Amino acid sequence: MKILIFGANGQVGQEFRKLKLDSSFQMTFFGRKELDLLNSNKILDVLIASSPDVIINCAAYTKVDEAETNPKDAFRINAEAVKTLAEGCSKNNIILIHLSTDYIFGGSGEIPFRESDQATPVSIYGKSKLQGEIDIRNQLKRHIILRTSWVFGEFGNNFVKTMLRSGASKNELEIVSDQWGSPTS
Repeated sequence: MKILIFGANGQVGQEFRKLKLDSSFQMTFFGRKELDLLNSNKILDVLIASSPDVIINCAAYTKVDEAETNPKDAFRINAEAVKTLAEGCSKNNIILIHLSTDYIFGGSGEIPFRESDQATPVSIYGKSKLQGEIDIRNQLKRHIILRTSWVFGEFGNNFVKTMLRSGASKNELEIVSDQWGSPTS
């Protein structure tokens, strides 16, 4: 099985690099330098040349706060590039596994969200990720959308690493208590 991983140098993409799969899985990794997702022609060229069975899209504009002042960039990566990817997968019979986010929900409520809950994003980041999900569902039958939250792992910056680092260097931690999450490894 041929698998392409987009966003290979990000937190999740680097975790995929560590996987030890048997030889029936051939994984090829694309970071920003190897494949600029803003170049729709290049995306389609890679799909045709590689002819993968599955694409795992870990690439995203994840600067949540910066998205508010750079909505164009957030939508170009999280929606427009994803739409192109979905169209290419549809034309070439490729399964797409796409990482999304819990930011597609509004954030209010006292119980955990379910996948069937109404998406009501309040941030540009959430709106751009939701548009990507919508475009995938409109373009492609064979897909999986994974909504993650508080992603953590060995690579990159994340809440778990910050807490471990802070806990090791401080006697007391001050942390906001108005947010709830489900860290995703």
